[in-house]
Amino acid sequence: MRAALSMAVALGAGAASACPCGAALGPVAPWTQAADRVAFASALSWQTEPGTVDARGRAWSSPPGVSTHRALLDLAAAWRVAPALELAAQWSAAYTALALPGASSAAASAGDVSVRARWESAAPLRRAAPQVAAWAALRAPTGSAGAGALATVTGLGLGAWEPALGAELRWSVSSPVTVMTLTEVGVRVAPVGSVRPGVRWMLGAAVAHQVTPRWGWTVALTEVIEGAASEDGQRVAGSATRRALVAVGASARWVDGLRTMLTVSSDVPVPGLASNITTQTRVGVTMIWSR
Repeated sequence: MRAALSMAVALGAGAASACPCGAALGPVAPWTQAADRVAFASALSWQTEPGTVDARGRAWSSPPGVSTHRALLDLAAAWRVAPALELAAQWSAAYTALALPGASSAAASAGDVSVRARWESAAPLRRAAPQVAAWAALRAPTGSAGAGALATVTGLGLGAWEPALGAELRWSVSSPVTVMTLTEVGVRVAPVGSVRPGVRWMLGAAVAHQVTPRWGWTVALTEVIEGAASEDGQRVAGSATRRALVAVGASARWVDGLRTMLTVSSDVPVPGLASNITTQTRVGVTMIWSR
């Protein structure tokens, strides 16, 4: 999906770049750093769906003989038009293997295209004050239609246009440690039919630690709330969803302009769901070249 996996070498300039909170949900972090002009990113990840979580927050494993695995590819390009403004675009694709008792299938599918404009304030002089970022994004239904909240997680087709607005606060707690919080709200506009998707609301928090100028790590928690869909003005029962994902990322800078990040993310059981949701575990590697 739109992976927010670009990494920071200088935390004061771009610590949120290390945030894997958008590994399944972005883009929220910048791809370019303040001194960059352009950046290109490629993320390859593997995802499995080990089971479901019910309304009481109980996790259930998949029945014997049932499994779903996906290989996901995310490609992104970004242009820093000005020191405070970045324009970016991203596209995803997937290869899905589904196994059921006595049957199996496999297919490749294209995901949606997303574009985003992100503005960042200059880093404050005092550590107590946060650095502020805001963005506007638009996701076009160019991919194969997915399944609701799972399409949000995988980056496959939503089947609907989705404009979104987001904001981020970033505090430099110390020279190597940065704390981040973010939110994004997206409104889905169904292109055809009588069903109108619910509003998507994302909340995230992360801590990034740059251990050395080359190595760093980040831990993040992201929650996505999918509002109930409506059909002909009536609420569709059980269509609202909630999911929380925890992610851990390790970043590295190899040479000037080349950065990588390894990210592992997984659903956390959440009580009070409107209906059972499919859980996912995902491992991915992102490479970013910038200049």
